[in-house]
Amino acid sequence: MAAFLMLSSAAAGEGKGNKAMKARLIFGGQEVVIQMYDNSASRELLKHMPMDLKFQDYAGKEKISYFPQKLSLRDAPTGAVPTAGEVTIYAPWGNLAIFYRNHGHSKYSSLIPLGRIESGLEALTSMNGNFTARIEKTEE
Repeated sequence: MAAFLMLSSAAAGEGKGNKAMKARLIFGGQEVVIQMYDNSASRELLKHMPMDLKFQDYAGKEKISYFPQKLSLRDAPTGAVPTAGEVTIYAPWGNLAIFYRNHGHSKYSSLIPLGRIESGLEALTSMNGNFTARIEKTEE
């Protein structure tokens, strides 16, 4: 099953002042909307788009994917609470981790925050097995 994650940024561009970055994860006719945080890690991800990613379930609490090339995480903020809806990079492995169930209540310094799911979390939760996603940015 194919899925697409589309990121859009405000007309002002992708600079540090842009606070309106959003993402859509589309699969099987369903949509997950993600509000991207305004930080260097989110901007780094935007620079590498488009790309195809293969997602798998991890620990029954998150969907993970490995990037085709290592992202620079220089100046990236660290520390996120792995709660349902949080979109992160797990720094030790360098992978994308999207939490669909709570995985703790404390902030983990190994998680780099990218964004938070606004709607459609139940669609992601219902995904069984592996799936492929194409990540691309769009301009609105």
